Amino acid sequence: MWDAIGFVISSKYRLAVIMGLRSGFKTPSEISEETGLGLSQISRAISELSDFELVECLTPKLLKGRLFKLTEKGESILGELIKRGEK
Repeated sequence: MWDAIGFVISSKYRLAVIMGLRSGFKTPSEISEETGLGLSQISRAISELSDFELVECLTPKLLKGRLFKLTEKGESILGELIKRGEK
């Protein structure tokens, strides 16, 4: 778990995705708009977080409008980040 936390906090983009998904499922565009960060960086961060099994795609067959949410492991990491005081 600590490796995953270190992985998340070492990138403002990965951290933004985790924090952006705390309220439920979203598209990469929604996270980009909410955070003011570039869509390509958000998409890359989602891919990296998916590889770590922290984020999952709910609509993998769609090419546009894919929805992502935190996995159970991602929810656990989010809880630790909130305890740590991340925003």
